Amino acid sequence: MKTRATLLYVFLFLAVCCAAAQAQAVTPSITVGGVEIKFGAPAESVVAALQKDYLVVPDGKSPVQRWLVFTDKKAIPSLKAMHADILKSMPDAGADATLFVKGNSIVGASSNHALMDTQDIFAALYAAATKFSGEGHNNCSVTTANNYVPLNMSNAVFFLNCGVYKLAIERTVLGSDTGYMVWEYLGSTD
Repeated sequence: MKTRATLLYVFLFLAVCCAAAQAQAVTPSITVGGVEIKFGAPAESVVAALQKDYLVVPDGKSPVQRWLVFTDKKAIPSLKAMHADILKSMPDAGADATLFVKGNSIVGASSNHALMDTQDIFAALYAAATKFSGEGHNNCSVTTANNYVPLNMSNAVFFLNCGVYKLAIERTVLGSDTGYMVWEYLGSTD
């Protein structure tokens, strides 16, 4: 009887250790549209998956190449009509996401979207915290930045940095209008 109890404790211990090791072995990822983008994934397959539903435009050829991703299905026809050089000359060209590729591997990605209300802000923070803690990224830091521009405009942002992840939530106030954006970053984006 004592041997069975000891074996049970050993198996429980091993199960807990294996579960913890498996949680730490999760490949970091973010989701763009309905496509999961994993850190280190082959860029060709990620770009092909995104191109099924979205407009994906290469932007330059440096050691780290950017790919701009447009997910707004209503805007894609007019964006496709624009000459690629004009589209790429706009700062981030209004892209909903950006992939960063070195060789044929995803080394970074970012996605952004507007937040409409406080529920959206809470949902973005909750989703990030759930992901970070679920993948073992418990050592995080928080930084803030703000600036004020003449003409009654202010901008404030806070960053939640957790390993290969960064979450940024920005508030911009222009006159009586206030807007919020959230960005999620994975890996290196420079």
